[in-house]
Amino acid sequence: MVPPAVAALVLALNNSAMMLGSALGSALGGLALAAGALPDQLLPLSGVVLAITLGVQLTTAVAHRRRARSGADTGELGASVPLPESLSENRA
Repeated sequence: MVPPAVAALVLALNNSAMMLGSALGSALGGLALAAGALPDQLLPLSGVVLAITLGVQLTTAVAHRRRARSGADTGELGASVPLPESLSENRA
C-alpha cells in the first residue's frame, strides 16, 4: 500500500516510465527502419524487446521476494529511505 503522502509521486513516476517506454519503442522502431528493416519485421523485433523486458521484470520480482523472505527487506515503501519534508505527512 502506498502512503497517501507519496501517491501523487508514485503516479507521476509511473506515467513518466510509460512515456519513456513509448519514446524508446518509437526510437527503436525508427532505428530499425533506418537500418533497412521492413515494416513487417517490426512486430518480431517488438516481441524480442517484450521478452527481454519480461525477463528483467521477473528477475527483479524474484530478487525482491528473496530479499523479503531473508529479512533484508521490510517490504514497506520508503522503509530505509526517509521522505523529504515536502512529502511528509507532518507538514505545517
